[in-house]
Amino acid sequence: MLSHDEALGRLAQLPQRTEATAARARSWLAAVSAAHERDPAGSGLSLEQHLRRLGGFGASEIGTLVGERRGEYSPFDTARELVARKLLLDPPRPADDHQRRGILMEPLIRAEFLRRSGARPLPELARQVAAHSPARHPWMRCTPDDFVELDGRLVLVDYKAPAEPLSALSLSHACQLHQIGLIAEDLGYPVDGRALVAWNHPRGRPEVLVCDFDP
Repeated sequence: MLSHDEALGRLAQLPQRTEATAARARSWLAAVSAAHERDPAGSGLSLEQHLRRLGGFGASEIGTLVGERRGEYSPFDTARELVARKLLLDPPRPADDHQRRGILMEPLIRAEFLRRSGARPLPELARQVAAHSPARHPWMRCTPDDFVELDGRLVLVDYKAPAEPLSALSLSHACQLHQIGLIAEDLGYPVDGRALVAWNHPRGRPEVLVCDFDP
């Protein structure tokens, strides 16, 4: 667990530190600490993870930037709001009801998927990928849900608990899986497959949506 002074030191080392003033850093850290005290589950990210994500763009954030570049509307975020958080103008958003459902259910979805598929999880690889920043794209960040070995193939998996069954991958989900895959590849682990595993509430089971590679 980082101390208050250690966290401030990390904030002072951010690439955007000339714009993110010391006063903003103190205000941001106070808001994050208070939110964690009120609700330890929070956004599902630790202070360490929040700090690391501030130094770049996370896999769950990149879809917002790609979507705006393509002229597509995102119901969850805008590039302006995302950059405001990077500049410490706004603290991280607390989890909404949908995100909280995911935080609570994803471990159960993972366990059921692994049981049904027979896939072998690779937690050490997930930790390596989460800690890595590619030299070519040092801004890339991610917190992968899972890497598994399935039928001799390396598969990247993201778990979701949508309110309604999913029939297709969104741009945001596809961008998330591709960014994580690129970071893994930079470490020397080319991904053979990418999949979103989403819980289908009416059927009471996980369903797999394969993410095709899009260069």
